[in-house]
Amino acid sequence: MPTVSMQKKLNMTNDEALVKVEEAADQLAEKYGLMINWLDNCASIRGPSVDGTLKVEDSVMDLRLELGMLAAPFKGKIEAAVEEYFQRLG
Repeated sequence: MPTVSMQKKLNMTNDEALVKVEEAADQLAEKYGLMINWLDNCASIRGPSVDGTLKVEDSVMDLRLELGMLAAPFKGKIEAAVEEYFQRLG
């Protein structure tokens, strides 16, 4: 399966980073029909043809998505959309 992997160092405390990442993830979830379940600083992501994890540790956001067959052709668009949201974090 194709994957999307992204790491971003955020210039803020870990607690501030976690709040910002949660907000951005919630916006992406609403826009793309994803289910995001947080447990401390880690989230599981489920959606139509998408499974993954999102973690915030030491002010670093780490995203890993596995794309199913239906989402695979849109890998570039998915990466661009995610990058756009998380670029705003700082």
